[in-house]
Amino acid sequence: VQLENEQMKNQLEATRSDLNDTIQNLRRSENLADDLEKTSKDKEVLQKCLQESREKEDEQLRKVDTLEELLQRLQQSVAKLESENMVLKRNSNAVAGTSRTSTIKDNSAKVQELEAQVEKLEKQLESLRQTVSSERDAARQAQRNLWKKEKELSDANLDKRIAVREAKTAAEKIKSLQEEKQRLTERLNKKYQEEEEKAKKLLVELDSAKSSLAEITKESSRNKMQADSAQRALTQTNKQVEELQSSSAALRRELDAARKQ
Repeated sequence: VQLENEQMKNQLEATRSDLNDTIQNLRRSENLADDLEKTSKDKEVLQKCLQESREKEDEQLRKVDTLEELLQRLQQSVAKLESENMVLKRNSNAVAGTSRTSTIKDNSAKVQELEAQVEKLEKQLESLRQTVSSERDAARQAQRNLWKKEKELSDANLDKRIAVREAKTAAEKIKSLQEEKQRLTERLNKKYQEEEEKAKKLLVELDSAKSSLAEITKESSRNKMQADSAQRALTQTNKQVEELQSSSAALRRELDAARKQ
């Protein structure tokens, strides 16, 4: 019985250990769910950053297109004025004229002004192109970050599915372990009650045996006293018989002697 109780206690302890392991697995599953939620939020932030980078890039590209178009028109104007100046110079060489000379000077001034504008626009265009390049790099980096986060999210989703399955299995295991624990506890309680009943019964039997032993001891003492008394009476009787036999023999001898006389 003691060995069986020890085995049942060991089973119960093993069940408790398995239950603790299962609870820890459930907690890890809950942590995975929290990580998945955080990863999803990070993905939303990265998507927003990528969208903003693309919008900035598009805006800068539109500015570049506008500046390139304006630069092209200015360059065409410069080319036109330079062409007109060349024509005027050829004509002025053939025929001197104040108005043509003035026109050439005006055109030269306009050309210089337009060239200055062209140079300024080219600088602005170069700056915009650098900005566009930076925005494009930022967009690419945001895209790479987004891809990385999407990979993490995909892995997290996979981990979540695994965790859900493990949680379901763990829940079923917890239920099974709790039922097994309940059965073992009931068996231990039942065995304990049975042992208590047996112990009580044995105590009653022991008390009864003690009482019987005491009674037998008393009866044995009485019987011993009676035996001793009977032995003494028998001894006394034997003594009396011997005395009677002796007296009888003496009388027989006297009788025989009397007959002979």
